[in-house]
Amino acid sequence: MKIISKPYIILRRDWNARNPTDKMNYLSKINYLVIHHTTFNGDNKIGEYAKEAVLDIQKYHMSKKYDNQGNLIKNKWADIGYHYLISMDGQIFQGRDINFQGAHAYGLNDKSIGIALLGNFSHKELYPSQMRSLVHLLALLKQKYSTPSTNIIGHRDVINLNPDGTITECPGIALYSQLSMIRSSVENLLSS
Repeated sequence: MKIISKPYIILRRDWNARNPTDKMNYLSKINYLVIHHTTFNGDNKIGEYAKEAVLDIQKYHMSKKYDNQGNLIKNKWADIGYHYLISMDGQIFQGRDINFQGAHAYGLNDKSIGIALLGNFSHKELYPSQMRSLVHLLALLKQKYSTPSTNIIGHRDVINLNPDGTITECPGIALYSQLSMIRSSVENLLSS
């Protein structure tokens, strides 16, 4: 089996990440690699603008949410929910510290790594540079944590209901339809 080199990852300090606001639980054995799309903050965000998009996502995840009557409907998270984020130009950003549970896949947060792709992939496929970075990162993580290819999944495979009871299509219909090909590409990279 080929040893996968670590891709260049933009560290938290390089995108001006805020420090976590609370203690977080440690990850147990990592069994799943969960793919998401952000549906916002990413389309046409490249270079330095991608850093701003990642910071915006962190701010959103860490802020309190209220309904129209001013009632608290969601407490803030301690940090950004994802462990990695990938921009349309293929930049990989370090999200939440890999040693801690994410806030991205209710029911699997204690045993999964969350990878978010900046953009909305409901009706369009990943950008080629995004796809290359995703496959490279997945291969590295699969190798490091001995994750079966079948456990490279979309968010909708974890739980298909949003807190409001609606069904999630995350990571988007177009991206989800590519999961089999993504798994094959990861296997091909590991065996080449």
